[in-house]
Amino acid sequence: MLIGQWQNASIVMASIMSTLSVRGIPKAVHETLRKRAKLHHRSLNGELLEILTDHAERERRRQQLKWVIPRLRRLRESIARKYPNAPDSVQLIREERDSR
Repeated sequence: MLIGQWQNASIVMASIMSTLSVRGIPKAVHETLRKRAKLHHRSLNGELLEILTDHAERERRRQQLKWVIPRLRRLRESIARKYPNAPDSVQLIREERDSR
């Protein structure tokens, strides 16, 4: 039964994973990537997957910030309108620090 479970797991993983082939890589780039993989104790495939995953995650966060930052600015402006006489937090922190 264990073999059947592994076969099922392989089928599931194959359906959520993609394959990517890259051709025409300059020798210097290939060598740099190979050395980097060795430095990180990974296969070349593992290193490339890490690089691609890291880049995709950074891009996802960058896209998310395009949405979050304007929303935070609107929220800050809304709070400033609601509490126009609120003390400046920077000034409060300085006063607290200087009183020690």
